[in-house]
Formats: sequence, C-alpha cells, structure tokens
Amino acid sequence: IDWPVHASPDALFMGFGIHSPYDVDPLLGTTAEWDAFVAEAHERGIKVILDFNPSYWWTGSPTFKQAEAHVRTFGASRSRQPAGSPARWFRWRSSCGSSPLQKPPDDWDDLNDFTMDWVYSPDAEACYYAVWGGTGTPRYGGQPTADLASPEWRAELTNILTHWVTNRGADGFLIDAPPELLSAPGNAPNFDMSHALVASYIRDVIVDPVHALGAAVFGEIYNLQVPPIAK
Repeated sequence: IDWPVHASPDALFMGFGIHSPYDVDPLLGTTAEWDAFVAEAHERGIKVILDFNPSYWWTGSPTFKQAEAHVRTFGASRSRQPAGSPARWFRWRSSCGSSPLQKPPDDWDDLNDFTMDWVYSPDAEACYYAVWGGTGTPRYGGQPTADLASPEWRAELTNILTHWVTNRGADGFLIDAPPELLSAPGNAPNFDMSHALVASYIRDVIVDPVHALGAAVFGEIYNLQVPPIAK
C-alpha cells in the first residue's frame, strides 16, 4: 500500500509530506475500514506491506508547527528545546547564510525537486534542513526532513513502525529512498551523508525492531547503488 499514513494533500510534495504518522490517510477510509481491509487480506493469505518514509514531513503538519513554535521560543539548539519536543526531530540553525531558500506556503503545489539545503522558516525564525521538495522560481525550499542523528527521532521512528505492525496489522515496510535518509554526525555543518552511519541507524531503529515483531523490511534501493545501506 503506497503511503497509507495521513499525509499532505496529493498536490503538495506529491503527497509525500506526513501530516500524522500514526493515522490512516482519509483517502483510504477510516481506521475501522483499514482494519477490516487488513483482516480480509490476512484471511485470504495476503500480506500487507506499507511503502512510506516517516522522515518526510509536511510544512502544514501540526507536529511541525509545534516544532517551529518551540524553536522560535527556545532557540535552534536541541539542548535548549524541551524534552519531548518534536523540534528535536529536525535539524535547525539560527544563522541561515546570506540567501537561504524560503519555506513554501502550506498549500504550495511543489515540483518535488531534490533540495539538500537550509530553508528559512519565518514561523521558527530559523532554518530547517530539507532533502526533498523545492522549486527554482520562487526560491522555495522543500519539506522538513527528520534527522536520524537525533536520538529523539530515532526513538519516535521505531514507535511509528511498531504502531503500524501491532495496532494496524502491517506485515512489513518498503522504506522509500533509504540512501536519502538525513543523518549528519554531531553538529557537523557538512551534510554529505555518511552512508555507513545511515546504514547502522537503519539497522538499529528500523530493521531489527521490525524483525523482532515478525514483520519484514524492504528498501527502495538496488545493491550497487549504495552497498552499505543495501546490505
């Protein structure tokens, strides 16, 4: 099932930005209808595999709005943000450079470019890092990307996947574009992603916990693309 989580409208970031990672997308029906679908599939011997990546967030998500508010109040440093705040899931900085990309409106019809840059959020008065999304004219950046280097996000990511297996009956996941999962060690300003580091996090917070639940994990990747992650 492609992107079953409650996401942004389909016109925005091609519907990839998450609104609420624990909820069924209303386009697929209610939670009760989802549960009935999974039960019927299982009765017929069919496994239900979910294709999505919890790292991609919609700018209009209430969770990201809360993160912006906390950054504006407490600052861009994770150490100053409240424990449990979703602001800690993302990478922020207060100094955004001379000409940062601008956060798109929540209803922006995005072209889904590859961003890999800082994006200024006027609501946070700081910049967040984005991997996907953005357009050339105007100079809009992309959708917020949760950071695997954040221990708070790693814990939340495991919780999200566990929820879909234990509460919504999923039999496994196809993780969208795992080589593009954001992770930068420490507070490094260079965002050349360490594939070995990403691979270790994927194993620790996605593959091992999901396997422990008896579910499967697949990746949108081929072996020669990024061998450390594919393995």
